[in-house]
Amino acid sequence: MAKEKPESELKRLLKEQDKARQDEVFGGLLPAERSEYEGKAERIHALESEIQASVVAKKSSQSALRLISPTAAEKKIRRTALPIREGSGQRQKALEEKGGE
Repeated sequence: MAKEKPESELKRLLKEQDKARQDEVFGGLLPAERSEYEGKAERIHALESEIQASVVAKKSSQSALRLISPTAAEKKIRRTALPIREGSGQRQKALEEKGGE
């Protein structure tokens, strides 16, 4: 049997837990069913933690990638921004030097 994705397994286990809770309300659970329920609850908790860690890692890697690689919007801004002419501050410096003498 192929390995189930964490999201699929979580969804399946939650459905099974819901049915077990309904069975408990209408007739109770046998000790073996209670043990199975608790085992599934632990697995659900582990899957939720695993999925959360995966989401955080993905967001973190995307943030790091954005620091390295500019987005399309950032590239467009760079292309359309006016270039700074070399020496554009020389006139201002000359004026400041004349005023300071």
